Amino acid sequence: MKKRLISFLSVLLTVMLLLPICAWAGEPSSAGDGLIPETDFLRLCRWIDNGYGYDKQYEDVVAFIGVEGKDKGHKDTDKSALGDHYFDWISAENPKRFIHVCFRGDDATGAFVIKQFNTGGVNADEYATADLTDWLAANACLEMQPIEHTLTRFKATDVHVKGQMPVRGWIADTSGAELKLKQTIGNESKYPSLIIAVEPNQEGADRNLASFTNLAEAPSRTIAGMEMTGRTYTYQNKVWTEYNAALSDTSYICIKIETGKININEGTEGGAILDSLSFE
Repeated sequence: MKKRLISFLSVLLTVMLLLPICAWAGEPSSAGDGLIPETDFLRLCRWIDNGYGYDKQYEDVVAFIGVEGKDKGHKDTDKSALGDHYFDWISAENPKRFIHVCFRGDDATGAFVIKQFNTGGVNADEYATADLTDWLAANACLEMQPIEHTLTRFKATDVHVKGQMPVRGWIADTSGAELKLKQTIGNESKYPSLIIAVEPNQEGADRNLASFTNLAEAPSRTIAGMEMTGRTYTYQNKVWTEYNAALSDTSYICIKIETGKININEGTEGGAILDSLSFE
């Protein structure tokens, strides 16, 4: 009986010693230096901050950016029995700019996936308009959700707007007279906006015209089947592109996009929002 007990305990101890090895078998590692071109560095920052990278594994990041990260090692955490593993990706043009990414072990699957990140030497304003168009198209990741709101303004006829916005990286503020779509990049208090409003006439849209600087015409754009006139300007230290068109004698549609931070070219998230709009 004593020999059987000793044999059982010996096997149990062996299994317990091997468990961590088995559990960490999928933990990523790298011998790379993490250096990537500045353009790709900004794209990676936005990709992760926008939420596209969350719950992705190390191999997914390498596939996205094409470069192995700089291995910063393993750290234990009370949030996972498998612990965390950290990697840095660094701007080749300016090594003081980096993104530090935490991959946390999933106790159920054994996979290490992105759970948090921080950056150094770069702020969200710098990577907010980094171009993800090709990646979004190739991965069919521009998943959209419906939005709608009734636009109101004194002396204007109410207008109901419908459209779509990306599921990830955007929120809709329908608490006021306007529809405000905000891109969740960086600090919440500074989220860039795409604002859709109704005015009674052109004079209403020009309410703050005297405070605009760098005012210039912009190419017109067809939105909701209407040819809308465009202009660009700086207002309250933000760069805007604005599109205007009369829907009726008492309803004048005004769309303002903070294009210093939001890209509205074809194939981008901002462009997809504009292409989805309808008014009634």
